[in-house]
Order: sequence, then structure tokens, then C-alpha cells
Amino acid sequence: AAKKKKKKKPMTTNTTAPVVVSSRHCRFLRDATLKMVPPACGRSKKTVYSRKVRLPLLVTSLGGAGSWHASLRLRDAGLRVEHERLGRDGSVCWLYAVRDSTQRPYPVPPAAAAVRDLDVRFRRVLQIIRCPVGNVAALSTHKRSTLAFAARALALPPPPPEDAPTGATQLERSLYRLTLSEKESRRRDRWLLFLSNVWLGWNERIERFADARARIEDDLSGAALCDLVELARDDEKSGERVCVSSTEAFQAGLDTAGTLARAWSHWIANRGIFDPKRCLRGACADGPRIPHHRRHANVSWSDLVSALPPPKLREVAAAAARYGYGPNGDCKGREEEPV
Repeated sequence: AAKKKKKKKPMTTNTTAPVVVSSRHCRFLRDATLKMVPPACGRSKKTVYSRKVRLPLLVTSLGGAGSWHASLRLRDAGLRVEHERLGRDGSVCWLYAVRDSTQRPYPVPPAAAAVRDLDVRFRRVLQIIRCPVGNVAALSTHKRSTLAFAARALALPPPPPEDAPTGATQLERSLYRLTLSEKESRRRDRWLLFLSNVWLGWNERIERFADARARIEDDLSGAALCDLVELARDDEKSGERVCVSSTEAFQAGLDTAGTLARAWSHWIANRGIFDPKRCLRGACADGPRIPHHRRHANVSWSDLVSALPPPKLREVAAAAARYGYGPNGDCKGREEEPV
């Protein structure tokens, strides 16, 4: 009898969740993400954009996971990354987990303008994760247009029709959607189911192409985040910058000063609602160690238990366990109070 040939192990491109480099995955990377497409995928025949932009790093997550916190940590480590914009060394933007289109444009104007008419690709992708109860609560503060964008990207039903009035603040939106009372219990359950579906789908989508993953609750330094995506070493071929301590780099010190100035201008623009001290946790070692700045309603695991169908609850719990959280979405004992 003829010997059976041994099947070769498939090539992989993802250290977080290995994915076979198939033609389908190549199309996904090329058409649905901003990740650089590996050479094994071949060249695309499409020439839609006139200018190519290649950057070292994209840090992405779901809205409310702590991307602002991560951007400050990386800048303190010497990388010139911008939050929801493009910097010399990359970007920290949850919206960039998907590629926009004319039918589904980015709902945040600065993020949309930064990549308009450009072929932007990132060499490495770092995924930031936040535990489900905390992320669902923070996500409830986002505008309806932003949530609708996420739903369309994931092929989910649109946000529930019962919503806060136009012009409501972040906190008002969150309280309207998630406050529990006899009249609003069904509305709250519908919102919790929608937000949980987005948390699950968005993070699983990023898993398909991320090179590494970090939990925001672990409060890693910028240098530690760089280590995860191998940006803490010299790369003479690509000319990429090396992450350094702000105490060792004059440029990093200037970056920190720029962060300070932007934090105060952001505070002024938001009429004092956004506390600049919370912005500076990545620039000031003695600053508050609070990775989130959005004020929101409280959400507990028991809330998800009452709102989600058992199969969906099991999916969320399984994903949380895969990301390193304890039973029942436990966030390692960290408080999830609104901040």
C-alpha cells in the first residue's frame, strides 16, 4: 500500500490566535483591516489609493477599553503615536480595527480625515482588552452613530431604538440605556445584549489579525507594551524607533510635555468635564492609576446573567476566560466604578 503523504503545517501570521494564510484570510486582511498583508498573500491588482503609508504599530481595541491610556503609556516610552490619528510611529485607535468605506465611514472626523485617500497599513497590531462588565459599561457612553458603525462592521442588528435624546452627555446616554427600573428593565436588557454582542464580536475580530494582546487592567508600561510587539529592539532594515524610558530620551521628554499641553487643552475644550490628571497617568509616574476617563452607569456580571440568553452568556464567559479573566467575568478584583 502506498504511504500517505504527511500534511504540511499551515503557515500562520498571528501570535495571538494563529490563522492559516489562506486566500480567504488574505482577502480579509487586504479588504477589511489596516494590517499589512504578508508576502505569502501576493500583490493586489487593485490600485485605489495614490499614496501608501506604512507605519510600525497599531494599538486597537473596543471603544471604552482604554486606548487613550495605552497611547499615553507608549508616548511616555518614546513612541510617537497619536490617539485616533496617525503619528510617526503609528496610531492608537479602536476604529482602525476595521477598514472604512464610502458606505461605512469612520464616525469620528479626526480618525476619518487621517486616513482619507491613503493606503494606510500597520506592520504590527497590539490588541487591548478590557473585562466584559467594565467595557460594556464604558461602551454605553458612546454616541449612537458610533455604535451603529460597530454593528454594521460586525453584521449585527442596529442599536436598540429606545435611546437617549440627541445632545445627551456621555453619562446621560449611559444612565438612560442601563439604568434599571420596572419600566426600563426591558430597555436595559436589550442594550446589555447589544453591547455584549459588540464586545464579543469586536474582540474576536481583532484576534484574527493581532500580533499580541494585553489587558488594560494589568496597567503595563509603554516599554512592556512595546515588548509584546517586538518594538523594544533596534530594527536597522525598517528604521523603526525603539521604545525607551522617558528618563533616558530627551525626545520622549518633549513628547511628555506635548501630552501635558494636549491634556489641558482637552480639559478646556470639554468645559472641565474631562479631568486632565486622569489623562496624565501615562506621563506622570505619581499620577492616578485609573485607565479610563468616561463616567458611566455600573454594570455587574449578575446584570449580564439576567439580560443575556444562556448561550450568549456562555460565549461571553468563555471569551473572558480566554483573555485571562476569572470566573463570571471577574476583573482580578479591580473595582469597576464609574470614573
